Amino acid sequence: PVVLTTGTTLDISSATNGMKGQLYAFTNASTITFTIPNSAAQGDYLKFVGTSGDVTISVASGASINGVAGPTTLTRSINNQVYEIYAIDTDKYILSNP
Repeated sequence: PVVLTTGTTLDISSATNGMKGQLYAFTNASTITFTIPNSAAQGDYLKFVGTSGDVTISVASGASINGVAGPTTLTRSINNQVYEIYAIDTDKYILSNP
């Protein structure tokens, strides 16, 4: 399923199904803050894309992304680029490059 987002923030940290293969599409030209869960199971994933601007991925304490322990953030340009976030283990994420 595609989740269309027009605002500058999206917090799915408490969503129980937020990383079950969804594609999050951001249409706001401003920098977007995207907070992901710190309770994903191994194999969970999501994708995101945007029409312009940047997205800052926020990871809470207790999780890690690309080997960096949370709380931390990573920023990517989303100008028509599709990115993927995979849970390679419980609360351990990898953010792809397009």
